[in-house]
Amino acid sequence: MITLPDFTPTKQQLEAVQVACDWYFSAPHTRQAFICIGGLAGTGKTSIIPFILHKLNVNKVAHLAYTGKAADNMQRKGMNGAGTIHSHCYIPEDEEEEETEAEMERKNRNTSDHRKKKFSLKNKMCKFKKRKVIAGDPELVVIDEGSMVGKDIFNDLLSYHVPILVIGDFGQLTYQLSLNSFNCWKPLRAFRATT
Repeated sequence: MITLPDFTPTKQQLEAVQVACDWYFSAPHTRQAFICIGGLAGTGKTSIIPFILHKLNVNKVAHLAYTGKAADNMQRKGMNGAGTIHSHCYIPEDEEEEETEAEMERKNRNTSDHRKKKFSLKNKMCKFKKRKVIAGDPELVVIDEGSMVGKDIFNDLLSYHVPILVIGDFGQLTYQLSLNSFNCWKPLRAFRATT
């Protein structure tokens, strides 16, 4: 269940909520894989996510961020279960996943599941692999601080074939500005803070 923040969204925020809902409810075969909603720091981008989710009434949502600090911020704003992209999309190479029927179906559609990631943990090299499905098998992925997501993770997220709502700050430098990342520099809808 979504906890709505204790404030009334501005006109621009309500427009962003509507744009996100229109995108999500468009026909799946014509819908873009993701949508970016951007704004400068302090404009209430993260704060409107619960309003979007309340209006969408989606049961299984993965609330993700590139960093733990951003995921904690999402939790403070009512998005229970928020976590990092890495914790939901990757597992150590030597661990196995239990495959559900839905996971097997996605595996058949996705040919890049075996690409491996490497991360250094306490002076040891630990290899990670991409999960077959995002933890929790969500119907929608919400990513906060989307401008921090680089090309490889961007491509991995798209390979799950789950709609992605990206919130980003176009006033920040992007991790790697390219066609293969979430470009929050040119969001579909942007808004400014009002006083």
